[in-house]
Amino acid sequence: MRWLAFLLILSWFSLSSAAAQCYKIDSLLRVVRVLPKMDSSKVDALNQLAEEYLLSQREQNAAYFSKQALTLAEKIDYTSGQAYAHYILGKVYYLDDLKRDQESIQSYQTALEIYQSEGNTEKMALLLKTMGQYHYDLFYIRDDYYSIALDYYLKYLKLAEKTGRIAQIAEASVMVGTIYDRLGEEVKSNAYFLKAVQMREQVNEKEIDDPHLFSKAKQIYDLQIANQKFFNYALIGGLIFAALLMLLLIGNNYQKKRANRLLKQQNEEIEAQKQQILSQKDTLEIQKQEIEEQNNQITGQYEQLTETKQKLELTNQELNKANTSLEEKVAERTLDLRYANEALTQVNEELDLLVYRASHDFKGPVATLTGLTQLALIECAEESPKAVDFFQRIETTATKMDRMLEKLHQISYIMGKTVDEQMLNMEVIFNEVQDTLSEKIERSNLHIVKEIEPACYIYADPELLLFVLENLVENATTFRSESEDAQPTLHIQARSDDTHIIIDLKDNGAGIAPSYFSKIFDMFFRGSEASEGNGLGLYVVKRALDKMKGRVSVESQEGEFTAFNIKIPK
Repeated sequence: MRWLAFLLILSWFSLSSAAAQCYKIDSLLRVVRVLPKMDSSKVDALNQLAEEYLLSQREQNAAYFSKQALTLAEKIDYTSGQAYAHYILGKVYYLDDLKRDQESIQSYQTALEIYQSEGNTEKMALLLKTMGQYHYDLFYIRDDYYSIALDYYLKYLKLAEKTGRIAQIAEASVMVGTIYDRLGEEVKSNAYFLKAVQMREQVNEKEIDDPHLFSKAKQIYDLQIANQKFFNYALIGGLIFAALLMLLLIGNNYQKKRANRLLKQQNEEIEAQKQQILSQKDTLEIQKQEIEEQNNQITGQYEQLTETKQKLELTNQELNKANTSLEEKVAERTLDLRYANEALTQVNEELDLLVYRASHDFKGPVATLTGLTQLALIECAEESPKAVDFFQRIETTATKMDRMLEKLHQISYIMGKTVDEQMLNMEVIFNEVQDTLSEKIERSNLHIVKEIEPACYIYADPELLLFVLENLVENATTFRSESEDAQPTLHIQARSDDTHIIIDLKDNGAGIAPSYFSKIFDMFFRGSEASEGNGLGLYVVKRALDKMKGRVSVESQEGEFTAFNIKIPK
């Protein structure tokens, strides 16, 4: 009986609501009939009528009246009415069973452009939120819909921050954090969830379309923070292991150089012994010839000849024994040398693999540590200045480690890479380098001037060429001029002759001392204690050019300029 009573009450409320909806639609129909034909108020009434039909799930009627409103608004040049009609049509197309999604997004976009031209921030916020939710709901249609939804919600957030609408800021922060979470970017997701959670007390739930958004954000944020605390300890241990690994690599490098010196010394000794034996052999050959001449001259003295012949045969036997012994020693030393070379080759290959795997496997943890450190800085910014200092040092160390691992990864990749030559346009290559380093170029205020011959092409490996140019341009951003009178500038020229592509890069930076010219391309060489690099950038440049059979030279004057000249065979 209780269930029956409940169903009766629910049915009564539904009928009452439907009746109220019908009454409102009838009232609007009467208003539309009596309003002047060419008046903006009639456009507003038609749009309101279309929206009521949409609420009552009568999409065809909604489409009919919104199109009437659009036609009239265009005739009287009523842009606000046009925009709202497009907005309602977008909703109608979205709900259409014929899957008119493209028409829906076009209508939303048209409405947004009109509101932007009018400067109507309230309606702009409504359209940005609607378009963001549209792409978020239809993520299964295209792979990039999450990214498009993120772009609209970020614009919605920026507009809400500009207008100071707290509820919209909170709601947009939750949705941005949710999308970043779906895209797997936990650091950014945490930042926006934290922002939403901190604003929770400032927002009236009545102003939020979905009051459960905050509880969802809080649950995801708490779970991610718990996971990050676990990874914090693991990554700190990883950094310690990485430091020990670097010490091991340096020790192995020293042992390898020492083994090479010993092998070279042994080869020189064997060669000297070989030359000495060959010299003795020549001397014996001369003596043999002299004895034969004496034998021809002393034909009458048989006994003396016989005795001399016996001595000669004895000498030949000793010579043969000496030759046999020499050949055995040479074969033995050659076999030892081959085994040593094979062992050294295996050690080098294992060391290259270790460098490659270490530089590759540690980049992910170091990147995560950097993100977690940034989040920790936000958490304890006001509570513990000392903790902030420690986390800033951790972040600096992790950034340096990340740069060093990137360079080591490049070196290992170059050493094992097979050159894949392709026809490349130098203008396109330089633009790609500039896009890749855009953040560093902007941060260093570096002005780049390019002078590239028209249709300048090169037949080379694109990855190796990008390694060369990116490291040289990165050097220019790092060792730029500190003078306030001159803007840091990098001149880039590319030209060709009959056999080579010639690339010149000249900056007005700190310069290099002439005494360092022969060392700057060595591994781990740093020309200044003030340098924040790891001494691997120019080593990468030299190894990549060696792979392409190219060469590089440098000119510089301290405090004035540094110029690199590159020649690569066509």
